[in-house]
Amino acid sequence: MLAVGYPVWLTTEGPRYRATSATSQGLTFRLSARLQSTAFSMGDGATVTCTAMSAYTASVKAGSPSPTCGHAYTKPSLPKGSYTVTATANWLVNWSVDGFSGSFPMSYSDSAQLPIGELQALNR
Repeated sequence: MLAVGYPVWLTTEGPRYRATSATSQGLTFRLSARLQSTAFSMGDGATVTCTAMSAYTASVKAGSPSPTCGHAYTKPSLPKGSYTVTATANWLVNWSVDGFSGSFPMSYSDSAQLPIGELQALNR
């Protein structure tokens, strides 16, 4: 569980660039794909679109917001459930074959559940 108001660092794993080629019957087909951005639908109505993402490491001071891609929830999801966070990776795919070339966008999405609760303290 994460707490209301606590900065969430948003990042995805995996390559940011891929390329391949194949040759058949004297034609070479080339494909390359570059990650353009990742849009995070946070489940609370907010969407965060990031073109760069920083990984959280042990050297980061606890409670520090991400310098590149983050969000802080303002309302808890608990005790009702969890927020569904959906990350959509937006790619630009370039292709070429036999003197022809072009590009097209491609997206891929995946989701995870993230419970957000409130921290409360008593001061005597």
